Amino acid sequence: MKTLIIFCTTILLPLTGVFAQTLNWHNIDGGKKNVVSVNAGWDYANTIGLAYTRVVMTKMPIALSGQFSKPAGNDLLDDFKSKLGGQIRLMTAGNFAVAASVYGNYRQYQSSMAKLQSFGCELTAIGGYYRAHWFLAMEFGFDKAIATRIRGSDWMKQNFPSSKDGWYVPTAGNFLFALQAGGSIKNVDLFLRAGQVTDQNFKSSAQVPFMAQVGVNVKF
Repeated sequence: MKTLIIFCTTILLPLTGVFAQTLNWHNIDGGKKNVVSVNAGWDYANTIGLAYTRVVMTKMPIALSGQFSKPAGNDLLDDFKSKLGGQIRLMTAGNFAVAASVYGNYRQYQSSMAKLQSFGCELTAIGGYYRAHWFLAMEFGFDKAIATRIRGSDWMKQNFPSSKDGWYVPTAGNFLFALQAGGSIKNVDLFLRAGQVTDQNFKSSAQVPFMAQVGVNVKF
């Protein structure tokens, strides 16, 4: 059963783990408090995502966000990831800015072996150079599946009668190293992200250890 847990959570974590939303911190305070984002890319599978963000202007601007992403496919809710949380701009120095994000997430993965439901958290640090019409930044993030519920399929129970359904704590975690780049035109941001995913022990990676994402933010 331990082998099953490791195998399944290794698949589950990178499935739709897009980490923090990409924002141009230079023009986040331009009076547009709402941001709707659509993205697509490769993150272990072809993925699509949707997000809504509300900007709260304080001394350190905060972007509160709800996000949903899933692999491309016919079944809407067999595999997916949802998360709630936000980002905060910690400091600026000229055109340089540093931000951090915290998200709680819920994800689901289903196969012929088992159905997995996982609760976890994501922590990300972002630093880069931001101008009114473009930006370039680096990000470093950690995605941890804190608790995972595994429910074996009929096939699993027939072939591995010793397997048991239940919650397992903790399970797995992944680090992400990525670059962000984007351009901004009026109330629209176009962005691109690309990076590498590795496990929390730095000893192995996902089957495809690279991710890439392209998306658009519309501010209003």
